[in-house]
Amino acid sequence: MRFRDLPKFTQWGHYETDVDWDSLEYQLERWIEHYSLDLDPDFQREHVWDEERQIKYVEFVVQGGRTGKQIIFNCPGWQGRCDGQMVLVDGKQRIQAIRRFLNNEIKIFEKYFFKDFEDRRPPHYCGFKFLVNNLEKREQVLKWYLELNTGGIVHTEEEIEKVKKLLEKEKNL
Repeated sequence: MRFRDLPKFTQWGHYETDVDWDSLEYQLERWIEHYSLDLDPDFQREHVWDEERQIKYVEFVVQGGRTGKQIIFNCPGWQGRCDGQMVLVDGKQRIQAIRRFLNNEIKIFEKYFFKDFEDRRPPHYCGFKFLVNNLEKREQVLKWYLELNTGGIVHTEEEIEKVKKLLEKEKNL
């Protein structure tokens, strides 16, 4: 067997744009208006992040966390004209967390966005990368969603606690 003979994942689109916090809501609203963007398509799981998880994610991003900031969409015919409805393929939980913080619905580090932060513009490294693919058929989008969401395994709370204990032990040496 050769590596090149293995089945390949769905090819990603070539469009990507950087979106900072100031323009996140604007970009989403623009795509909702122009491309009927669906932020909650039927194949997406429910809003499963509880408030604690949302807070941890936003804190992670604000502190300079670099992973988990790609938000992935699909729009048939993208870059020519959108020939169908644009859908959010990956990033629903993350967008929800950021939007809740920007709307002062959750606090990070015990602070609300508009009420408690003097500089209401997070640093440039807090931005997101919006990627848009142009798959034509729903079947392709569903296959792509499965490819994106079945490869990794989330750490259990026990696994994280184990490492926290190891860290404490190292601090005390």
